Amino acid sequence: MPKTKVLASDPYLLGPSRILIQGNGSKWAGGREDPLSKLFERLEQCPLDPRWEECGEFAWIAHDSIRRRQYDDKGTFIGYYYEDAGPIYDDAPYAVEFCGNFYGVSAGFSIVTDDPEIVEVLLEAIHKNQQSPAYQQAKIEVENRRREREARGPFYRRCG
Repeated sequence: MPKTKVLASDPYLLGPSRILIQGNGSKWAGGREDPLSKLFERLEQCPLDPRWEECGEFAWIAHDSIRRRQYDDKGTFIGYYYEDAGPIYDDAPYAVEFCGNFYGVSAGFSIVTDDPEIVEVLLEAIHKNQQSPAYQQAKIEVENRRREREARGPFYRRCG
């Protein structure tokens, strides 16, 4: 999914160190996102959704990307790929994006920051969540469902 540039005029850009809360909590369109403290509460109470591990362990260096069309040697369209378009913050190339959701609780989050303290504390809270028994159980359930879909055949792999 392509990311957008972060500008100083963004409404959720807070404080002297930059943090952009693009999403935090299950909100109706236009609703104010939850503060970071609410995310930390959820991380202590609810397991993260293990399917997000496939996207990069809930955190990665925040870069823009450009979606490009891909063609084979005969000029036939075969799909899309994403090209790195550089860091979101030109003056902070190592800003980190945290993105994910919770297992059984819809409270997605997408947060970008270049504040090293926030990065450290969020990474610690995410890793603690991943080590919890509830997260380990969620991983087992997700894997069992994946195996069930694969056993049903290719149609179910695409649809479920």
